[in-house]
Amino acid sequence: MKTAFAAAMLAFLAACVPVGNSNTARDRTVPMASQVDATAVRLSGDWVVRTSFSETARPGERLRLRRGQGGALWLDDIALPARGQGRFGGAGGSPEWWVLWLDADNRTAAIGTPGGEFGWIMDRKARGGMDRIRAAKEIMQWSGYDMARATE
Repeated sequence: MKTAFAAAMLAFLAACVPVGNSNTARDRTVPMASQVDATAVRLSGDWVVRTSFSETARPGERLRLRRGQGGALWLDDIALPARGQGRFGGAGGSPEWWVLWLDADNRTAAIGTPGGEFGWIMDRKARGGMDRIRAAKEIMQWSGYDMARATE
């Protein structure tokens, strides 16, 4: 009887463990890093989403980011508190934004989350800069994002 109960409990617990990463765009087993010098000052301004891994930000969508107090980043009326080292948000159970890459001239950025809930590549312009877009895609892939799931 104890053996049957133990087997049933093991089967129940196994069913509770999430299987794979099929509902995210990122393989969470791949290490990911953020760019430590990516700040709200560098990210402030107008952006155009060029490549996306979710419906959170669609290609062609325009974003305006603003710097807030304490290094926070604002997207419309959403405050993303600064977490340091190129990381923002994460309050109230929402995923942190990690700046995976930002070019030296602040023209192109790759944004992701450790859990892979969303991610996108944004640029200051809707066209051009293909060398930077290509570099951002390589960083996203290196960070575990499945480029086959990206939309442009």
